[in-house]
Amino acid sequence: MRNFYSGNRTEISLRDELINTLDGNFPEISKKQKGVVRRMRRDSSDNLIACVCNDLVSGEGDKDGPCPYCLGEKFYWEEEFIYFYRFEPGYDTSRALKEMNIVPGNLNVPLRVFYVDYQGALTKDDKMIELVLDSSGDPVEPLRRRAIYRIGSLFDARADEGRIEYWKVVCYEDKTLSLNVV
Repeated sequence: MRNFYSGNRTEISLRDELINTLDGNFPEISKKQKGVVRRMRRDSSDNLIACVCNDLVSGEGDKDGPCPYCLGEKFYWEEEFIYFYRFEPGYDTSRALKEMNIVPGNLNVPLRVFYVDYQGALTKDDKMIELVLDSSGDPVEPLRRRAIYRIGSLFDARADEGRIEYWKVVCYEDKTLSLNVV
């Protein structure tokens, strides 16, 4: 009989493998890209904290321009730097985001897939942000956002013991007018 709770692991660590992929492990080169995750702030009941610009009747944010507190998100948020590997599968060929029937025809949304090492929990309310990079792959100074992505599907890759090893985040671009407003 096998003891599943022993400390002797015989399989590879998925977390270490992703870190080696991102950072590069000789003879491979680093594949990571610096980006930002926008984590929506929550109260003690795990509800999103609404911004002061939200209208109490309609629940919509300020329409006169981007709110200086939430930049049109309608909720308070915090941004933090992360490293990820971005993959472009093209258009949605899986069932991550289903096609919607609209008047002119079917709409197919181009997707981006981000592989992120485990740095805390992600939710579907959070957003992934790509930064403008220079020719060597470093973010330009001052930092500028290239694109903001809404999370369509979120997969937590777990190993045998149930620990989250990394996140696979399937996103679509959030067209916004206030990319680099401060």
